[in-house]
Amino acid sequence: MFVVVLLSMLLMQGRVRTVFAQCSVVTSAFFLLAPGFGPQYMAWMLPWTVAAGWEMAVLFQAAVAVFLFGMYNSWCDGIPWNFADANQFVPAPWVLPSGVAPWILLVPLIFQVCRKNWASAATGPKLMVSSQAR
Repeated sequence: MFVVVLLSMLLMQGRVRTVFAQCSVVTSAFFLLAPGFGPQYMAWMLPWTVAAGWEMAVLFQAAVAVFLFGMYNSWCDGIPWNFADANQFVPAPWVLPSGVAPWILLVPLIFQVCRKNWASAATGPKLMVSSQAR
C-alpha cells in the first residue's frame, strides 16, 4: 500500500490530471501490487479502465470476462448456473492461467492512462464550462 501511495504521489506531482485518471492509476497499481486477488475485485476496476481509452478498456474487460466465465462456470459445475459453490472448486485447467492475463494487462493499462494524461497536461489545463452555467 505504501508503494502505491508513493508511486501515485510521484507520478502525479505537478501534473494536470483529472481525478478520474488518478483513480485509475491508483486502483490499477493497487491491484497490480496486491499480494492477494479475488474474482470479485475485477468489478472494482471496470469504471477506471475507460481512462486508458476504449481499446485498452475492451482488451482488459474481455480478458476479465474470459476469466470470470471460467471461474463461475467451474463453481456452478457447468451451465445452467443454478448454484455456485466455491468450496467445491475444481476449475478447468485453463481457468487459473486465464486469470493471469488481466493481472498482466494492468501494466499497459497504467502506462496508457499516464501517456494520455501527460499529453493533455502538455497542452495545459482544460476547463469544461456548461453552456447553461451563469
